[in-house]
Amino acid sequence: TFIRGLQTLGHILAKAGAYADEYQISAQAVAVWALCDDMRLLSFQVQVASNMAKKSVERLTAFSGSPWPDDEDSLPRLVERVDKTIAFLERADFAAINLPDPSTIYLVLKDRAFSLSREDYVLKYAMPNFFFHVQTAYAMLRMKGVQIGKFDYLNDILKGNERSDGCHSGG
Repeated sequence: TFIRGLQTLGHILAKAGAYADEYQISAQAVAVWALCDDMRLLSFQVQVASNMAKKSVERLTAFSGSPWPDDEDSLPRLVERVDKTIAFLERADFAAINLPDPSTIYLVLKDRAFSLSREDYVLKYAMPNFFFHVQTAYAMLRMKGVQIGKFDYLNDILKGNERSDGCHSGG
């Protein structure tokens, strides 16, 4: 699911690149877009989505890599970050995530501490946090005029689940 979410993020960033080219907006300007003045930038949203995916896999498996600086300052560098994260995840042993493991994951957020089972960590923290930042990046791009829609968001996530029986009902 992280990989598919990152593919979605890469897809909408590519559309943002085409939009920036068409309207002669610099790649650096796109990286600092925000929904409002007191909100974190597009670059931050991409970096946190990347970090959430990478760190979650590291936390849930024995697979780890070196830390990555959060220094992407242009749209092409953000796309590279997404691609790098996907490549990292493709090397991970996702079967290890599903192994029974009674260990507790301790999490500190702001001034609160949490004790989570591995399943709760994934379902109540990692996935919601990851998709929050993917969705926030999507909203930023939409707000700035990038022509993306719901299917741009869902296409990569749903990939591989197409029906082959010819039924095209509802949606």
